[in-house]
Amino acid sequence: MKALLAIAFSVLLSNILNAQGFIKKNYTQYYEAYSYGVAQTSYGYIMAGGITDTSRNGIYGSLPYTVMGVDTLGNQLWLKNYGDSSSKVFLGSADYIKKVANYYYSAISKDYGNNVWFSSFLKLDEWGDTLWTKEYKGDAADSILIIDNFTKTYSGGFILGGRVWNASTSIDSKVILINIDSLGTVVWKKKYNLLTSIGGEYISSIVQDSTTRQIFFTGSRGYTVYKSVFCTVDSAGNNITTKYINEPYGGELLTIKQLHDGNFIAAGAYNTANSVGGFVMRKSALRKLDINGNTLWHKEFGVEGIGNNFASIEVLAGDTLIVGGSTDTTYARGLGFNDMFQLCKIAPNGTIIWCTQVDINPPNTYQDVYHGLGLAKSSGYLMTGYLTNSSPTPFILVKTDANGCVQTNCRATALAQEQPSVGLVLYPNPASNEINITCPNYVTDAHIVFTNVLGETVLQSNLKTGVTTLTTQSVAQGFYTATVYVQGKATEQYKIVINK
Repeated sequence: MKALLAIAFSVLLSNILNAQGFIKKNYTQYYEAYSYGVAQTSYGYIMAGGITDTSRNGIYGSLPYTVMGVDTLGNQLWLKNYGDSSSKVFLGSADYIKKVANYYYSAISKDYGNNVWFSSFLKLDEWGDTLWTKEYKGDAADSILIIDNFTKTYSGGFILGGRVWNASTSIDSKVILINIDSLGTVVWKKKYNLLTSIGGEYISSIVQDSTTRQIFFTGSRGYTVYKSVFCTVDSAGNNITTKYINEPYGGELLTIKQLHDGNFIAAGAYNTANSVGGFVMRKSALRKLDINGNTLWHKEFGVEGIGNNFASIEVLAGDTLIVGGSTDTTYARGLGFNDMFQLCKIAPNGTIIWCTQVDINPPNTYQDVYHGLGLAKSSGYLMTGYLTNSSPTPFILVKTDANGCVQTNCRATALAQEQPSVGLVLYPNPASNEINITCPNYVTDAHIVFTNVLGETVLQSNLKTGVTTLTTQSVAQGFYTATVYVQGKATEQYKIVINK
């Protein structure tokens, strides 16, 4: 009891001191750690979930599911593992800790070796303690079952989505939905084959329509190149429609949410026609779909890279979006890998309001991968991920303010114009030695001028369609205004920070 009171006092104090604070922090748990989901509790502290490698010093198996609690200053309060000595946890898609009321749910799959798998669904309280755990297995035809995602239903239960396959034909999987009640008891279980030929299939995200109670899920199918699919089933799991998304070079819809207008927004990645060094180039992408799976609009964002994607979405009032994920801005230009944090605010029509792209863990040899996204109680945003090419591999937790900033004064006036008339993307911001400006192909005769706080021009350049890279090595550290001119007229301004 004393320990709980001490933690509660720490949380209360940190909330008072740091209501609008920023967090950019790595958490080394064991030899390796990969965080996939984040949520903030009613007490104010933050819960982040993922998997960790405890094989060298733990009793929870080689890769148990792990949840940590931190206060709003970023101080770790507790760490709890879930598993047993003979299992290895496997996680698929994003959002592996979801808040419903003041409880937290996670779906995990455990590999016991020799093609013996169980999938579990956990209900946790706000301190990470297990209230109950339910296990689900495959059948005689498809013995291996992996849960990839889940959603709350309007009847008070959950829909679990995943994939199944026979141990002897692991490359030929099917997708599966499992409807459970509020206590985890199975109501129905249905399998769907999205491919007539041999190949892999998985469910990346699920949502239930608030009016019809139909269930919609996005996923991917394929063998060498994955392509996206949008499926509709009724409340009993009977298939209604299957839409194969038009992606000539492949892509993934990683998450889907229902909008207030009744339509759906899906986020993920869109493969381009290019490849570099044997890697297919991708762009972060959003796709708005109607209830029948028809595409209303499709938008691609930023430059192409290897791991570029939007992995998570939060829908705000008026169907404004917050989308988060990872972006690489250097590999396609022969400058090596540089996956980093990206968080964008998007207008309902798909126009960028603002976009933050920050290398939380420089230099380029470290790759930041971000998955889970949540709303902070202090009106900011939370995102969690992990750092690759590092030993050990830590959890990463980022907390921004309401403007997507990870430090003070990073975007003081750019938000005054909610829908820029041009829609440029400037990154990284803060910048160090260079800054990239992405210009849409419908903009012609554009140039950009950077001025300091005295109004003096320090840098300017014409803008081309695609990406223009400007060197900022000769620009002093400080705050600058970037003004965009199209056909001689000023159209918008951005606040840029130069850090040396």
